[in-house]
Amino acid sequence: MNKSELVEAVAAAAGLERKQAEAAVSAFAGSVMDTARSGETVSIFGFGTFKPTARGARTGRNPRTGAPVKIAASKSVKFQPATAFKAAINSKRAAGKKAAARKAAPASKAPASRGPAKKAVAASKAPAKNAPAAKAAPAKKAPAKKAPATKAAKSAAPAKKR
Repeated sequence: MNKSELVEAVAAAAGLERKQAEAAVSAFAGSVMDTARSGETVSIFGFGTFKPTARGARTGRNPRTGAPVKIAASKSVKFQPATAFKAAINSKRAAGKKAAARKAAPASKAPASRGPAKKAVAASKAPAKNAPAAKAAPAKKAPAKKAPATKAAKSAAPAKKR
């Protein structure tokens, strides 16, 4: 959604004219930017928090040449969504997962088939746990020998004289 689409959505939801909605959206964005520029945190209940951050000047490296490069100090804003915002975003997905879990729950209950399999696995592992593990010496490979190409070619096919 871009700014013009947001203006149209606000106009439709609030019953305002397009120019009034555009003024409201611009005023909101301007107020948030001005407050964050002054270094204050903007907290909107149910929506989120805009927190200004600052990075000091530092020296970096040019990845191609390795030469040192001065990086200027900068300011930015971090947005942390409110709990209500996160819940609204995840509500459709969470409802779908709950319904899928309810459908899958009766099918996944099969204690009769799980019981013997666990006992068989436990029985096969029991001797291995009690017996000390024998360490095998690593196998060494013999170096590969290559025959010279010239000898193999001469012995395979004798030269013909004309």
